[in-house]
Amino acid sequence: MAVCPVFPTSAPPYGFSYATMLFTTSYHVWVNLAGLPGLVVPVGRNGHGMPIGVQIIGNPGSEATLLAAGMAVQAAMFGYDQNV
Repeated sequence: MAVCPVFPTSAPPYGFSYATMLFTTSYHVWVNLAGLPGLVVPVGRNGHGMPIGVQIIGNPGSEATLLAAGMAVQAAMFGYDQNV
């Protein structure tokens, strides 16, 4: 299991450029191309209120373990309130 960033920064604002999209997808597309299960978990917000997340990547067939790890990360981060 590995924990990696989802984006090189916090979530980009609405209307970001195509070049930005290509740059940021390099952080998670490889997981799908490799056929690995991945889960994105929100862990907080930056100073401007934009969400910050991490992706948890598991071995093939480890979806149950991956979901348990995601729940543990959220619990460790005191939950995640999407309304904040």
